[in-house]
Amino acid sequence: MNQVKKSAMQLHIDHQLWASELKYFKEEFSILDKYLLEVAKKNTVKDAMPGLEQHQNKFILQREILDELLHDVNEHEKELAVKVKGLNEIQAEKMKLDDHEEVRDRVQTFKKLYSEYKQELLDFIGQWM
Repeated sequence: MNQVKKSAMQLHIDHQLWASELKYFKEEFSILDKYLLEVAKKNTVKDAMPGLEQHQNKFILQREILDELLHDVNEHEKELAVKVKGLNEIQAEKMKLDDHEEVRDRVQTFKKLYSEYKQELLDFIGQWM
């Protein structure tokens, strides 16, 4: 299997976009967490508790995955910076490096799964608010 090659600049742009998207999701988590806590305060009935606990556990897991992924993106960016240190922009553009396909796949998978989870969470919050 041939490894896809990309310029250092292309990889840098990918890293910046991924980090930006992940930080946006992190901000969304703060908003969603506020509403999840509000559901917990307003609904002490037994009917809401199993769903609430399930969503709180999923929420914690999603946050952990996001933090790990953001860390890995930042680490790849640091590795890239070391490889292009001392090169000018033209040299960096001509330099072809292995694509970070594994991180790319993880970011895309996270975005898909997070979108699905967010809709599920919003439905739950709407049901109990």
